[in-house]
Amino acid sequence: MRKHTGHLILQNRDLEIWIEAFLVVRINWKLPQKKLLNKLYEEYSDETKRVLPIIDQWLEDDLKRWGKQRHTAARIYRRLVDEYDFKGSESNIRKVVAKRKKKLQEVFIPLDFQLGHQFQFDWGEADIILQGRTQRIYLFCMQLSASRMRFVRAYLHEKQEAFLDGFVHAFEFFGGVPTEGVFDNLKTAVVKILQGRDRLEQDAFLALQAHYLFKAEFCNIRSGNEKDEWKGRSDT
Repeated sequence: MRKHTGHLILQNRDLEIWIEAFLVVRINWKLPQKKLLNKLYEEYSDETKRVLPIIDQWLEDDLKRWGKQRHTAARIYRRLVDEYDFKGSESNIRKVVAKRKKKLQEVFIPLDFQLGHQFQFDWGEADIILQGRTQRIYLFCMQLSASRMRFVRAYLHEKQEAFLDGFVHAFEFFGGVPTEGVFDNLKTAVVKILQGRDRLEQDAFLALQAHYLFKAEFCNIRSGNEKDEWKGRSDT
């Protein structure tokens, strides 16, 4: 993580919320134990066998992400149909995913992310009582991928002013700037979704990256029902 000595001046009048740090872990593939998964191939139809390596790769990648960013069985089925012309049933894919997830947990071992390399960002929501009235607030949530340390700051909106201001306070809180950030395709950062993971980004967001010297990476498009974990956690 690099120290940053520059200043980006933005005004903010909203309240702050801090969440304590948690420890670590990255999950990595233990190669010799892949043989355990290969034995399962015999149980499936040829059509299902065709997409098993794809499912395994997605599930392996999911173990390096926040829970909210991971594939559900329904999302895996939709992607297989849309991207790989899968002809099998959704109920079968649900069974396959449940079995593969269980097996993957048995053959993965924990390792560390590279410290200072990556952070992940998302918005959350919460309802609070402010001056006797219920008020919806929006939570700027940033997590370091290695240490799992989290920064959360509350705003009255999700507009670009709050979005940019949150980075200033988050990087001050962490005492430095990771080299890479992982984002959803939020409008305050993305003008247009292009091919694959390429994006036409907002000018102000590009300026922020140039100022703090980090690079934004964007997740594949997900349906709205997969954005509930942070919001649900925030409401509790």
